[in-house]
Amino acid sequence: MSQHPEIFFHVGLGKTGTTFLQYRVFPYFSGMEYIQRTKYKKAKEIIRRGSSERYFLSFECDQQLEDVVRDWAKDFPQTRPIIVFRRHDSWIASQFRRFLKNCHVTTFKELLDLDQNKGLFKKEELFFMPKIRLLEEVFEKQPIILLYDTMKKDPKSFIHDLATRMESSVDVDALDFSNKHSSYSDRQLTFLMRASPYINLRKKVVFQNKFIEFFRKSAVNWTRYSILFIGRFWPEKKEQNTLLDPADLERVRMSYSEDWNEILMRAKKV
Repeated sequence: MSQHPEIFFHVGLGKTGTTFLQYRVFPYFSGMEYIQRTKYKKAKEIIRRGSSERYFLSFECDQQLEDVVRDWAKDFPQTRPIIVFRRHDSWIASQFRRFLKNCHVTTFKELLDLDQNKGLFKKEELFFMPKIRLLEEVFEKQPIILLYDTMKKDPKSFIHDLATRMESSVDVDALDFSNKHSSYSDRQLTFLMRASPYINLRKKVVFQNKFIEFFRKSAVNWTRYSILFIGRFWPEKKEQNTLLDPADLERVRMSYSEDWNEILMRAKKV
């Protein structure tokens, strides 16, 4: 290993284009060894035993972000972190669709409860500026702060700018920007949400016997995807779609507006 290799660490928040970046973009950055997320657990060993002068790794972590970055910084404080942010209301709405699809929640309030703070995501976890301060605290180099909306509007410029800031290069015209995995529609997810009170589809361990539990989970997954498939043809009227109340999302936006404005200001700094 080089005595002090240069390391870039994308600490990806979920639902900010992380998977797209990890598989379609980052492996094609030149002049550095990319460590795919499937090898993250071996990343420290790879760097210690490697001979590259520059490394680039990415790992998705939402509620585990502090534990992940503190653990990494203990061994490689010279790392430069990279993080992408998405406006709070848009981000939590996308998280809700994911948690609902996986049957971890049946209502938005189960995910985020702004009144009693009993949701899976606590109110304080949605503040983004503390995450930046954490990165500044544990790493010697300033974080690269990026915006999800910028990536969505002009992905080629987004990728080119990031590569430039990392003193790397990438052929953006050769990258795959196709949409290979379309999301489930609000109609399908609403149908699943309405079916959930009648069918236990929660992903939790019920049986200690791994063999029995495997078949239970397989049956749950088969039922879940069957419901989502049937939901494609559910003759629901538009006004009946109650997946997300716009008032709930507006309340989230307003609750974190100052935090988001600070993120926008920080993202403008090079």
